[in-house]
Amino acid sequence: MMLETISLTNWKDFRQPVEYEFSPGLNVIYGPNESGKSTLIEAISMVLFNKHTSKSQEIKDLIPWGSKLYPQAQINFQEGGETYRITKQFINPESVLEKYYDDRWNELMNGDKADNEVLKLLRGKFPSRGSKSEYWGLGQSLWMVQGQPQISEELNSETVSSLKVLIGAAIESKEEKKF
Repeated sequence: MMLETISLTNWKDFRQPVEYEFSPGLNVIYGPNESGKSTLIEAISMVLFNKHTSKSQEIKDLIPWGSKLYPQAQINFQEGGETYRITKQFINPESVLEKYYDDRWNELMNGDKADNEVLKLLRGKFPSRGSKSEYWGLGQSLWMVQGQPQISEELNSETVSSLKVLIGAAIESKEEKKF
C-alpha cells in the first residue's frame, strides 16, 4: 500500500480543509509541537481502520472544540497497482470507496461495504470493539505514532504472508517477525 494524499476537514484543530501529499518511498513528518503531526497520523489510522458509524469517544473527540461540525477525511492510496480513494465522515456517518479508472473516479461501494473493502485491500479486519493495531493487516507495519508503537509482539498471519510477498523473503522466526 502506498499513501498518496490525505485531506482533512473539521478534524480537531483543522476546521478549514487541509491536504497533505506523500512522496513515493519513505516520508518523514516533522514540525514544532502542536503543529498537527500526531493528528495527521491518527487521522490516517482512523479513516483506514475505524467504521464510519463508530460512536466511540475517540471519534467524538475529533469534533473541533466548541462546534457541531462533522469530521471528514479523504485518503487516496495505491494497492496492487490500482488507485483508490476512501472518503469518510464521522458523527453524521458516510463512507465512500472509489477506484480510479477510465480517467475518472468511479464509486465502488459505500457505507459498511466500503469500510470492509478498505480493510480487505489492506489485509486487515475489524475488531469487535475499538481500533486495535493487531487487526490492521499491512497497516501494522506502516507507521508508529510517537511514543506508541503500533506493531504488536506477534504479527497476524495475514500480515506476515503479505510481508513475505512484498519483500520476497521467508519470515519464520519470532526474531524475524519482530524485525
